[in-house]
Amino acid sequence: MLDGAFWEGQRRDFGGDLIATVPARDAVIFTTRAPRQNVELLKHLAVQAYEKADKAAVSRTVFAWVNYRWQVVA
Repeated sequence: MLDGAFWEGQRRDFGGDLIATVPARDAVIFTTRAPRQNVELLKHLAVQAYEKADKAAVSRTVFAWVNYRWQVVA
């Protein structure tokens, strides 16, 4: 999540704004922000992975890559 150049490259490759979550120490899930339902879908996946991770759980928060940094969206 800290490598801005990586995320800018992913944004270009995917052709749109990105959203991501880090539900566990060994998991980063990301996709494009469009279509609109992707935020809710990613939030659902984040909660499931977070609950399954037990002691390795990190966060259920969904972030958006905006202006070369992550912002909370859900």
